Amino acid sequence: MQQLRTKTGVKKSTIWIKLGAILIPVMLLIAVLEGGTRLLVWAFYGAGNFGMHWLFEYEPYLLTKTAPIPQYVSPKGERYRVVLVGGSTAAQMPVNVLEDALKTITHRNVQVINLGQGGYIINQERIILLLYGIRLDPDLIISLDGMNDIVTASKVRKTGITYSNNFIEFAVNHPLLNGFVSVFRQSQFVNSINKVRERNLEKSVQKDTKLKNEIIRHTEEGLRSIAIIANGMDIPYVIVIQPYLHLRRNIPEVEKNLASNYTYRKDFMSEMIENLNGHLEKSAFPGKTYYIDATKAFDGSTSQCFVDEVHLTNNGNEILANYLVNAAQKKGFAIQ
Repeated sequence: MQQLRTKTGVKKSTIWIKLGAILIPVMLLIAVLEGGTRLLVWAFYGAGNFGMHWLFEYEPYLLTKTAPIPQYVSPKGERYRVVLVGGSTAAQMPVNVLEDALKTITHRNVQVINLGQGGYIINQERIILLLYGIRLDPDLIISLDGMNDIVTASKVRKTGITYSNNFIEFAVNHPLLNGFVSVFRQSQFVNSINKVRERNLEKSVQKDTKLKNEIIRHTEEGLRSIAIIANGMDIPYVIVIQPYLHLRRNIPEVEKNLASNYTYRKDFMSEMIENLNGHLEKSAFPGKTYYIDATKAFDGSTSQCFVDEVHLTNNGNEILANYLVNAAQKKGFAIQ
């Protein structure tokens, strides 16, 4: 009996040794891959978790929100109320900066209600405007967007669909397995592989003429629908197609270094935004609608205005706010 127990113990010990011989190298390999990837990301972007922020809350119809909806709104007539919608570039526009810019053409107090949300396309902007903006009875609507509709369409191969990467899509379609799979969401190595896959997909559709035409048509259609809403409320609407780093003149050296991170879609995005601007300049929007091409906002500046290909520094936001107000004024916009 003692001999049998000894043999059983030896057998169990052998199994654990074999299992350890398999698992330890695998775990070491995973640690090396993950650690090496995070070091590379830190070297290029300054943070090991760059691009891994999953800070959003689910909301029906909108799908996600990345920023809280402003709670306090002045009573009607007390201040000139402006609703701003758009993606992350709009969301990062400080309200006081835009308020100050609007005050330059009026002596009235201005309140900007920023409904911008990271990653939003125009379809989502329409929904957030209907859910939260219309009930405010604003005096002016401003949309600041363009990039997300183009980039999203190049990732999902169709227009009007909000982008969700593999993890979010898996979470929606396979909720029971999401708890297990969500562990991999914390991996920068897996995230990097997914980014490479997405980048290759973008490159594969950049010559799709049919898709490019559909993006422009759908974008114009979405902006027109917001113009129809504004016209129905008898209020002015300012359409602003956001600036793009590669279309800027007099790019300072620091921004040239930033630009090098996005060369894989430079030509595609530049072509799309220029074509979109040309198309929208000729479009006849209803009501008191004013179209602004903001890609020219920084032509007179040599200072740093971008922190990446679309997001702006504090200085960039200030220049953009003043530019869109002055450009709208030249096109006939005036606060009543």
